[in-house]
Amino acid sequence: MLSSLSEDDIKSLKETFYQQARELMESLVQEILSLEDSRDRVGRLKIIKRIFHTLKGDSGSVGLKELSGLIHRAEDLVQLVDKKSIEIDSSLTDLLLKIADCIGETIETNRTDSWDSALIPAVLGMIDNFLKGEEVRQATVSTLPVPSISEYERLLLSEYHRQGKSIYHLKLSFSRDCRIKSAGMMFPQHLHALGDIIKAFPPLDGRDMGSVDAVELIMASSLDMQEVKRRSNIPGIVSDVMIEEFVEKGIMVAPVQAIETKKVTDIYHGGDTIRVESERVDQLMNLVGELVIGRSMLMQLFLELEERFPREEILGRFAYANSFIDRSLSDLQKSVMKVRMIPIDKVFKRFPRMVRDLAKAGNKDVRLIIKGEDTEIDKGLVDVIGEPLIHIIRNAIDHGIETAEEREAAGKNRQGMVRLEAYHKGNDIIIEVDDDGRGIDLKELKAKALEKGVLSENELERMDDRESINLIFLPGFSTAKVVSEVSGRGVGMDVVKTVVEGLRGSVQVRSEKGRGTTLVLRLPLTLAIIRALLFNVGNRLFATPLGSVKEITRVFVRDVEIVGGKEVLRIRDKVVPLIRLEEIMDIEGNDAGRNRNKLFVIVVNTEEKDIGIVVRSLVGEEELVIKAINDKWINTNIIGGASILGDGKVVLILNPAALVKRLRK
Repeated sequence: MLSSLSEDDIKSLKETFYQQARELMESLVQEILSLEDSRDRVGRLKIIKRIFHTLKGDSGSVGLKELSGLIHRAEDLVQLVDKKSIEIDSSLTDLLLKIADCIGETIETNRTDSWDSALIPAVLGMIDNFLKGEEVRQATVSTLPVPSISEYERLLLSEYHRQGKSIYHLKLSFSRDCRIKSAGMMFPQHLHALGDIIKAFPPLDGRDMGSVDAVELIMASSLDMQEVKRRSNIPGIVSDVMIEEFVEKGIMVAPVQAIETKKVTDIYHGGDTIRVESERVDQLMNLVGELVIGRSMLMQLFLELEERFPREEILGRFAYANSFIDRSLSDLQKSVMKVRMIPIDKVFKRFPRMVRDLAKAGNKDVRLIIKGEDTEIDKGLVDVIGEPLIHIIRNAIDHGIETAEEREAAGKNRQGMVRLEAYHKGNDIIIEVDDDGRGIDLKELKAKALEKGVLSENELERMDDRESINLIFLPGFSTAKVVSEVSGRGVGMDVVKTVVEGLRGSVQVRSEKGRGTTLVLRLPLTLAIIRALLFNVGNRLFATPLGSVKEITRVFVRDVEIVGGKEVLRIRDKVVPLIRLEEIMDIEGNDAGRNRNKLFVIVVNTEEKDIGIVVRSLVGEEELVIKAINDKWINTNIIGGASILGDGKVVLILNPAALVKRLRK
């Protein structure tokens, strides 16, 4: 079929296949995960068979004959399940997920021309073993390809690359008279001393390692390759070490991008939708932003004309036309923003698989509850919010949820719960992640901070609970007692805070020891346009998001106190630290109130604490189109962007969370 098509037609056909296959794979994983708990297993199996059948035909049409053969075997497997020849249990789910992983990786390696010929035969062997009555886990490492990389492990790879560590792929063969199970804890501890183990197959917990003759690892280490090889060769345990630089062959290292396309259900049941490249929507939104600036210019021009020619009749017609443009542009802006809004389910749907894998790795029983998956969120947020949510959920399962035995001893349900919910609140979207685990022990948290030398004992004593709990966001901070494949590295929560604040959002933590922990992410509905409060400091014009403004007050200079060498203000028995932007940014012009009897103070609320910004004068509210600023122009993170007003003035938009960090310095 392909031989009769032109090169451009083949390329177009394959791109359509890749896009549709991603959608089908998302749905396939969801249906597989639902098999174990679903009451309608017959319906689930029908959908799985339908997806397999579609993928088989599509992959064959683009020349992926080997993949088509694998999917045909998967269809045979599901057919046996449907006839009740095979029982639905966790081992079947594991196998189906491995088949799904193989299909996804094969499609991706074909797209990136990095074909791994060993992948499909290995999974076909696993299917054959399963049909012969052998569980998937009984296959030895020597018959398996390199362990597939989960999305969380992809993030770890990127993080370790940023830290300058080397990533190695090792295969350790055991001596004939030794099995890892009999080596106790010495073997895993020895390996952890060499670096951070990102992936191990079989897992280094001893549960499934009684019969294996080798183990494969992906490890991040500061040591060179020869040193890792030398120290991995443990006398009496390891007989041979194979090591190489780990290359992400066939693996998408970048986070999976959400695709603004119709749902899989629409493929089967129809749907009045069209595919539009996201770049076109972004371009349209940028043009609307320019029109918003143009609207402000027209309004400014009208005010100047009205002041200069107050009695001209044409001004009335000008005012009517201006009002018409204003209404039409507002409608256009809302319509385009609605096009950019997509259900947060695009992010949430990846987590059931992740929760299952993490719970299994930690020998825990965890149920994930998802609410508000239809809540709409800006496409720009969808592309980046997945990473912090992965870290939060991983922490909830690894640090928060106890084992079934621990929960039973504490009088809890043996099954732990993680809840993920999204909803709109005003002009923000709120995402909550909570668990019913052990909670955060603030005393232990402070002790760890003292041990690491993060803060002094006096500083820790002065901290209230709200400040203490935010210690979890410090880089490299971890309370895990043992470093495992998913915990104790100190990589994660600082990424959450950095990403969320980079989106002009905030993150709040609530926890009760023994009851659980809740993390609340507050994000703007859109990244393109905001309502802001404008004010002057010296000869500069600034703005802060209106949603972050708690109150505006005018106080006497004598009310300002000095505590610990810093200016503070008492507002209703609450101490609010003051910030003077003219000092931080070396702004020329009139001093913001030092030579006056009274000060204007804008009290801005952040999740960490309230702060007061001392300003010279207030300008008013304005709708601003946010533009990114080149770091060469303004080299500070307290400025989150800029905008242009109708009169041509440039306004700098503050990042309140960055101001709080500046206070600590």
